Amino acid sequence: MLSPEDLTKYRQLVMRLRWPAQQVMPHVLYEISKLAQRVSGATYQDFQDAVKLHQKILNEAASGRASLKYPKLDLKKGERPCMVSYFDASLGKEKDGKSQVGNVHFMTSEDALHGPRPAIAIDFNTTKSTRVVRSSMAAESASLSVAIDRHLYNRLLLQMLWDGPFRLSADWRKELKVKGYVVTDA
Repeated sequence: MLSPEDLTKYRQLVMRLRWPAQQVMPHVLYEISKLAQRVSGATYQDFQDAVKLHQKILNEAASGRASLKYPKLDLKKGERPCMVSYFDASLGKEKDGKSQVGNVHFMTSEDALHGPRPAIAIDFNTTKSTRVVRSSMAAESASLSVAIDRHLYNRLLLQMLWDGPFRLSADWRKELKVKGYVVTDA
């Protein structure tokens, strides 16, 4: 167990690592989320893992991999963007049998349904599941629930950016003009 002073340093380091990952480095978010879950009972091994991750992030930044790419979508005249969201979950692979959920949301064109197309990652997240789950189906369902909330929010936001204000009615989800698709590997 870390001393109180070292625990404070550990928390500061993990929180400083979290910011660039949440902004431009989704490929290290899982590692940071895992370290963040240990802030109450971190050990010296956890501190060493955080320092190694810090070095990895510095190396990624130095090599130009600490940024998101925004390819041109080349939408056809009159074509609207669409949202494609992926989600996944792990079951009990963390310390204490915890489960992890994650999702990533892309803006692309509907041509993506028929083959590879440019896409822009606009939102991504990974976190410890807030639900206690005992099966992979339950873990995937918990991940789906989180992903759908973000997916709908992103579609609504994209529509407002594309078309201007959108009046929310009781059936606003059915009235969205920005189409969306949610994908899983389960």
